[in-house]
Amino acid sequence: QPMGYYGQCNFDSVVIGLENYFVDCINVADSVSPQIVFSNYRSVFLFHAGSDRQNDIGFPETCNDLFTGFISFGDSVVVDSGAAFVRSALLLPETASQDNRGTALNAVIAHEFGHQLGLVDLYSTRNFLSQLGDFELMDNNGFGTGIDFGFDVGQIFGAIPLYPSAWSRAHLGFVDVVDFRQDSDLRIVAAEVISSGIKVARVPISENEYYLLENRIVEVDGK
Repeated sequence: QPMGYYGQCNFDSVVIGLENYFVDCINVADSVSPQIVFSNYRSVFLFHAGSDRQNDIGFPETCNDLFTGFISFGDSVVVDSGAAFVRSALLLPETASQDNRGTALNAVIAHEFGHQLGLVDLYSTRNFLSQLGDFELMDNNGFGTGIDFGFDVGQIFGAIPLYPSAWSRAHLGFVDVVDFRQDSDLRIVAAEVISSGIKVARVPISENEYYLLENRIVEVDGK
């Protein structure tokens, strides 16, 4: 179907449009390219033409653009003549640049793949307000930080994905969490360097709450 069929301007119909797009894409790929063995893959990326709705800042407004995101079905799309099924996919545009703003896909791909791994959004999904800002892959993810590569459009945003926060890395089992209840000193090594030291310390503040401490220093070599 044309893009406008899937990209709904009415916000209440957005999810239905994305669901239809996901189902149609998987079915078309399965029928047109029977050589694809879907069971060989644990992650599916669907790229569509044009930009996405998140980067539509209104010059002019293009509300039929699809939202970038991670879609996961309780049900599934049957493929490979019933031998396999697809339940989730990353929905991505061919470009995130529009309205005279240059945006790379690097950061958004990393963020959405975080969902594939099992991470959750750490900004407010009700009002989209940031909670952890530019310290978290699953929050603002450096979206407001531009890099000047010398292009005519100016700074490019979203070029460098952020390192996941202590909670995200611990949730995925990528880092050990060390409980710290009492003592005078606690040495935490930089999160993004190879080291055998403590990288995440947990400090309980009640029966149900705790702080996670990490060292997010990036400049470690003095250069």
